[in-house]
Amino acid sequence: MLIERLPLTPNGKLDRRALPVAEGEAFAHAAYEAPQGETETILTAIWSGLLGLEQVGRHDNFFALGGHSLMAVQLMQKVRSYGLECSLTDIFEHPRLANLATQIAQSPVFNPQIGAIMVRAGGTEPPVFFVPSGLADYSYAISLAQQIRASCPIHVLPWSAIDDPLPHSMEDMAEKMIPLIQTIQPEGPYRIAGYSSGGILAYAIVHALMCKEASVEFLGFIDVPAPHKLPYKNQGVENYFIEHVKASTSEAERHQFDVLNEDDELAELIKKAQRLGGYDLNADLSLETVKWQTIYHFSQIAGAYKPSPLQVNLHHFYATDRERPPLPQVDMVGGWRELLPDLAMRSVSIPGGHVSMMENVSNRKHLADALSRALL
Repeated sequence: MLIERLPLTPNGKLDRRALPVAEGEAFAHAAYEAPQGETETILTAIWSGLLGLEQVGRHDNFFALGGHSLMAVQLMQKVRSYGLECSLTDIFEHPRLANLATQIAQSPVFNPQIGAIMVRAGGTEPPVFFVPSGLADYSYAISLAQQIRASCPIHVLPWSAIDDPLPHSMEDMAEKMIPLIQTIQPEGPYRIAGYSSGGILAYAIVHALMCKEASVEFLGFIDVPAPHKLPYKNQGVENYFIEHVKASTSEAERHQFDVLNEDDELAELIKKAQRLGGYDLNADLSLETVKWQTIYHFSQIAGAYKPSPLQVNLHHFYATDRERPPLPQVDMVGGWRELLPDLAMRSVSIPGGHVSMMENVSNRKHLADALSRALL
């Protein structure tokens, strides 16, 4: 952190006791990118709890965020509680979250848990299972969990590994989630929630559960567009990537990405975005290419999904302010009404836009409180 001058003792030595205490905003965060895969998601949840941070990205450095040697011991112990092998040497030599996850995966005794990822254990209520967003981002559930009442256990459902075959349909993807849920909770009533287009997958999961005569007591939409309102249905993955890069930058800087051309190959677009400062320079090009193809594929099967009417307790927490793409300027609730006019839906407005309702601490607290009330 920057200070005007170092405090000195009368003898001219550094007065350590007079140094200002670093708050959370003083610590160095790398450009945020959501965790990828099960191990990174587990590390994100652990770091968030240990460091007391709302958001941890895959390129953040444990020690730059305020971690120290004693906390590293706690980190090692918590990682091992998940059945993963991690040493203190691993943490000190690979302090970046993504690098540490890679090191753990290369361990000869690497044995990750199979199934839903625990964000918060314990509690007297049935668990809530959160579905990743359409951008494969689990971190929103980790941030929300800190503000949802402690009696509510929380788990996130992982996307398939990056080298797994792509699902043929939303129904296919939902079916693969059912065993992960029932390993944690063999019988209902179930509680499922999803953010953004991930909410469409949440709906498909609930439909699959109910087809198996399982009881579902809660379905939560967090600003979820109806399938027919999703953008980029008739456009390729290249345009999809360009629009998301532009949407993640400020209005003032967005024009510099006009040079990105959808006629280029996806890998070339990622390289150009890196050079322009709109994408992490440390990202592995081949992995990022596959990741965006997977995300784009999800958007296509989500847009093609035809939801059936369900007898379920549905709460839609929608953003008050509408923002520019990647989501269309439509009434989120109205989109679902067009498809399912008789669907029993309780609409709850949340301050902010599609992104700021989750990223802004005050807005997210409002959302967490509304979720807590709906789950009672």
